[in-house]
Order: sequence, then C-alpha cells, then structure tokens
Amino acid sequence: MERRQPSTRPLYRRALFLEGKPFRAAGANIYWAGLDQNAENSSVPASVAYPDPFCVKDAFDTAALMGARIVRCHTCGISVGNPLSFEPALGEFNHSALRAVDFAVSQAAAHGIRLIVPLIDNWRYYHGGKHDFTDWLGIGNENEFFTAPKAVVAFKTYVAELLNHTNSITGVRYGSDPTVMVWETGNELMYNGGPPPTAWTEDIARLIKSLAPDHLVMDGTNGVNTAALPIVDVDVYSQHFYPGPSVLDAEIAAGMAAAAGKAFLVGEFGWKAATLAPFLAMAQSNANVSADLYWSLFPHRVDHGFVQHGDSFTLHFPDGDGNPAAVASLRAHAFGMSGEKAPPFPAPTSPAVTMVSDSAGIAWRGAAGAGNYTVQAQRPGSAAWTTVCDGCASDNGTPIPMPGGWSADDAFRVRGLAPDDSVPGPWSPPVSG
Repeated sequence: MERRQPSTRPLYRRALFLEGKPFRAAGANIYWAGLDQNAENSSVPASVAYPDPFCVKDAFDTAALMGARIVRCHTCGISVGNPLSFEPALGEFNHSALRAVDFAVSQAAAHGIRLIVPLIDNWRYYHGGKHDFTDWLGIGNENEFFTAPKAVVAFKTYVAELLNHTNSITGVRYGSDPTVMVWETGNELMYNGGPPPTAWTEDIARLIKSLAPDHLVMDGTNGVNTAALPIVDVDVYSQHFYPGPSVLDAEIAAGMAAAAGKAFLVGEFGWKAATLAPFLAMAQSNANVSADLYWSLFPHRVDHGFVQHGDSFTLHFPDGDGNPAAVASLRAHAFGMSGEKAPPFPAPTSPAVTMVSDSAGIAWRGAAGAGNYTVQAQRPGSAAWTTVCDGCASDNGTPIPMPGGWSADDAFRVRGLAPDDSVPGPWSPPVSG
C-alpha cells in the first residue's frame, strides 16, 4: 500500500492509493477470524475457540463473492488476556496461537482482499482490551492504559511482537505483508469519555511505522479526532454508525479528514437500516470516502446452516435473514466502489452431506454462494440418481426430512444453486446413513 514518498516528509492524499492508483473499496467486518466466541463456529467444543478453517475460508469466499476488497478483522490483531490468546498473560507470547490469524491472512491474500487490523479494544470483549494491561499491572483505572509508562511500554511490546511475527503459512512477517493495508491503533478507543491522548496516538503510530513502513496507520478513535489530525504518522481516520449509517455525519467526518489531507473510511455500520440506500449512494459518489465496511459477516457452520450471532447486524449471504434486497445492494455497492459492475453470480462451491438419518433427516454443510439446493438420492446397486428436492431447500431450512420412499440405506448428494438459481455448483460426494 503506497502512502509515502521516499523522503523525510510524507506526501498525504485525500484518498487511499494502491500501487500508485486510487483505492476505493467496500467490504465486511469479519471480527472473529483469529479467535471466536461462537462455539458452533469451531470444531473445538469451547465457548472461545480458534475458528474452524472451513468457516474462515467460507467467509472470505463469500466476502469476495460480494465484491469485498477490504475486510476488518479485530481478532487478527487483538489477542490478549484469554488462555488461547497470543499474549495470555503479561509478557508471555504464544506464537502458535496466531496460526488461525496466519490462515485468515493467507485467505485474504488468496482473494485479493486487503485487511484492516485493530491492535487493542476499548471494550471488555473476549479477545481482550486495554483493561487487560492495566489489570496485569495492578492499575485500578483502565484509562491509565494510555498514560501509565509501564502500561504504554507493555502495549508497545505487544505491538512489536505481533508485527514481527512471521506467518507460518506464507512465510511473510506481518509488518511486511502487503495483505495488511491498515494497522488501527485500536477499536473505538476512549480516554475518560473522550479520544485517546494525542501523545499516545502519536507514539503508537510512530512505532507502527517503524515496524511496518509500507503500511498505513488508522486512528482508533470512533470519529475524526481533530486533535490527532496533524499527526504525521496517522494516515486514515474512521467512524462507526449504529443502528444505521448517517449520510450527513459521514459526509462531515470525511470532509474533516480530507481538509487535513488525510483519508477517511467508515469502519463499521449497521446495514439493516432505512438509511442504507442513501448512505451507499453517498459513499460511492463522495470521493472523500475511501471505503466502508458493514457489520458483520458470518459463515456457514461446519455441520449445517449458518453460524448464528446474537446482535442485530449478522449478515448471511444471500438472504440476509429476510433482507435479501439489502444484501444485493451491498454487493452492487462493493463492486461499484471499485469502479465495476457486479458480475453474474458464479457457481457455488461444493457442499458436503453431514447427516443422513431416517429420524433426523438430511443435512449438509453449506456452499459459499449458494441460495437454494437440489438433493438427489440413489438406491444401493443402482447407477441412477433421482431428484428428491429440486432447488427447494436453503441453508436456513436444514435438515430436511427424509423424503418419502427413501431411507438412510440410500445414498444422497447435494449441490447448490446460485442465488438467482441460474448456475449450479458441483455435486457433493454421495453419503448414506
């Protein structure tokens, strides 16, 4: 990601640039790709677990299908205070805990997707936050994360250890990996109800630039912190919008960043809102908005159906849990932000039958890009396949009952259809009970 000229003074632009060309994009938040609290998103039976590789690949397959060129991943950078974390305790670093992150980064690279990676969280979420450092150090006020010298040193040690990690799959150091577009100083950071101290942001940004000179730095404040706009080593500013995006507020924030010669993006927004259409139109037409990312994309489960999440903004492709028009709009917008027209739907990937039971029915692991599915059955010893469900089931409708006249002694196979039912994907391998 280009941002600097080879001189001691940076040349700032009002937009992001990639390989010398303006970079505008839309994408998704896939916050869980490095460490997940949705137990059903993993083959490990625990409340917090490393995500199953299938789920991570399925999510990036889906993001790419939706036109994403950018993904924001909290747990690719925030991993402290949990036994499965990169830093489970102060000064203890477990590089094997980053194998899931390594895989997520490799998947992003395989799909031509750039990453935004926050480095710490303001909030007390499962993947860790600023309170972990103050708790470790016996500091009673977590706001001192920004001001207590020993807390600042501890966090800088974490950042350095993370950016110097070498990806076990690609062999590339994180701080040198072009897949990472932006290191974000944190997620929605606050200090005594306001933005972080400017001196702290400047210090962390300088450290990131020393470790990743070809990457961008984004201020982790939610909203444009005018006091931080002059910081030389901060390139990007952002804002989050809930319950839905505000056209006016986004325009104001983007204009403030542009006036300072900095880039602006919408790091999160709730996509289930009446303001979605005017916001997407504004973002696409306003050159000061470099990117926008909805909250948040979830994949198929490893057994059947989708991974469910408890907030109001979970997106499953293609029906959006009853909001298919909004999902279609997000897809068209993502391609439009990149200056392209949304292409026809490709063939879905291959599903996998996971259950054949006379009593419980038939289930399959979903295929990225599928809307409905066709199911066929085959008698033992026969070469003929009979269609028992023709485009009649979706990932929200599995398992399906055992079709009449058939049993678990028979073999079953499944294939997905593109959301407009125009293109079938490959058949799954046949499975019997």
